[in-house]
Amino acid sequence: MSEAFPSPFSHLLHTNYAASAEETRAIRQLIHSPRQELSMLTEDIDRVQETLNKLVHRQTLLKTHVDAHLALISPFRRLPREIILEIFIQCLPTDRNSTRSLTEAPLLLTMISKDLRELALSIPQLWTNIHVFLPHCSLNGQMDVDQMEELVQRRREGVERWLTRSGYLPLSISVHLSGYGRLTGSDSASYISFLECIVSFAPRWQRIQLHLSPFFVNLLNTLVNDLKPEDVPWLESVEIFYNSGAENGRASAGVYPSYTSHQKPLLPLGDLIVVHHPYNRSPSIIIPKTCINSNFLGATSPCNPVAAIHD
Repeated sequence: MSEAFPSPFSHLLHTNYAASAEETRAIRQLIHSPRQELSMLTEDIDRVQETLNKLVHRQTLLKTHVDAHLALISPFRRLPREIILEIFIQCLPTDRNSTRSLTEAPLLLTMISKDLRELALSIPQLWTNIHVFLPHCSLNGQMDVDQMEELVQRRREGVERWLTRSGYLPLSISVHLSGYGRLTGSDSASYISFLECIVSFAPRWQRIQLHLSPFFVNLLNTLVNDLKPEDVPWLESVEIFYNSGAENGRASAGVYPSYTSHQKPLLPLGDLIVVHHPYNRSPSIIIPKTCINSNFLGATSPCNPVAAIHD
């Protein structure tokens, strides 16, 4: 790096050398003019910076006003509502259910503008599927039980609002509830409330996939025990996965007649929710649905599980 001015002390710069009294006087005399120039440069920079700030402020003001006018003639604003609706629907994930993330549709679509937010919230097709992850307090040392209960409660309320926006359309719901242990008392109340929320939408269930611990599968079985085939007219499939903590397993999965066939579901939902415990080593059984009746499924048990039922 070149020097700003010649100096007889260059070889001593950036060292721990301490100048003598005579050298101190020489140094003060040497830097007198450069210090004056430095002061003037600082004043010049301040003036230029002030001018630049004014120019930037004017630029921002002009750009904001120009952009506001350009928005009035935006081609997007002239699109029919039906076209915008289809664009929004095409923004949804196609390989999985939507998540409650502000970085993807449908929630991302509510962040564009006030008008588009109101439009997005009014389109039932955007809110017919959802994936929710529920943490377990025992797996999250940063939260105590009360904080976790509040978090699960907020997610339950969010899911309820989400699915309510879907109107009367069939639903695809997937839930992943982490944790393996048994919860008791108030520890489980928020989780049970969440499952009750999911079950409350059973009349519009179409595809359901739940990743739960065996404890929560048993709770779910209790919650759906009173459901009859006519209570789930849209239902096509139910999949229950569990994690015992040592080995992943899959509970029974039932594939129902498609609602487009105008047929009522033939199988009681409760009969399909049978936990496959790790000690059960029965191979997966693929059985045509047409060969199954409710008497057959009623005979299944944890020792004789049906792994899958397919068309």
